[in-house]
Amino acid sequence: MTNCAVVVATGSPRHKSQLIYNRPRAMLPALGKPLVARLMDRLLRAGISRFVVIIGTDEGGVASYLHDHWVPNAEVNFVLLPQHGTLPNAIGEAAARLGESFLLCGYNSFLHQHVIDRLQATADDYNLTLVGTNAPLSDTSGGCFALLEGDQVSALTVTPTAGAYTLANVGHCTLEFALFAGTLTAHDHPETVQIADIFRLYVQPARPAHLIKASWTLQVESDHDLIVLHRHLLEEEDNAYILSEIPGSVQIVPPVRIDPRVNIGRGARIGPYAYLESGCSIGAGAVIENAVIMANVNVPLNAHINGEIVATRARILA
Repeated sequence: MTNCAVVVATGSPRHKSQLIYNRPRAMLPALGKPLVARLMDRLLRAGISRFVVIIGTDEGGVASYLHDHWVPNAEVNFVLLPQHGTLPNAIGEAAARLGESFLLCGYNSFLHQHVIDRLQATADDYNLTLVGTNAPLSDTSGGCFALLEGDQVSALTVTPTAGAYTLANVGHCTLEFALFAGTLTAHDHPETVQIADIFRLYVQPARPAHLIKASWTLQVESDHDLIVLHRHLLEEEDNAYILSEIPGSVQIVPPVRIDPRVNIGRGARIGPYAYLESGCSIGAGAVIENAVIMANVNVPLNAHINGEIVATRARILA
């Protein structure tokens, strides 16, 4: 059983979003917290107490948030991935700091809590234990797929194949895996290499991996995926809160999350599956359902928003 995690918070090139004009991808909202903090909350609940977070030169906001706003009872350190550095080398450096086996997770990789618990409790029988599903919640094309012999991974491929499992960017890794990652050079493996690529390069007949099967996984790689994540988080009872004062005439249809400092006009209807980020304003008579309203947005009187993410510079049909 490990109590350590390496969290990759550098922006994934596969994560396409219209919402990153004023924040890094790892800082996009997930019910009042950045994506990276929501992921780390789930790891913390599984017993992880030591974290190394890999950030890029443009992710200073990630370090600032975790330093100032995240839980005080966890040890959090940072590894900087320089502009021309490679992720495998950064993972090797992070693992060297921890000095023991660890979970490796992308900031935008979400699983059911019990799957994280199982992964965290995985013994070091394999140098790499992965998570896969035949029912991914993201419809974003691409990714990595695992071919199995029993519960053992025989191959990883970027080509969808009948019977293959869609891989999450999450794994239980020993130091032997980390040493392998640290030996990958920039010449052989360019700066665009990501977690799934490292898994794929590692797995071969001489280096088998184990797979934990999950009922679902969610890679947040599009703005539509962000809506899906909010729905799942709202269905977890400890995430649905109303933290602003609202007029008595406002109708609330659970589940909803309303951050502090949100203004809502009389006669509005909020929910179901609505998240209002701190600093937004909802006009009187407006209806907000299955939607994310981001900071500083002013929703007009009597507007009806359904199945959208609304930001100051974008309105996205999800």
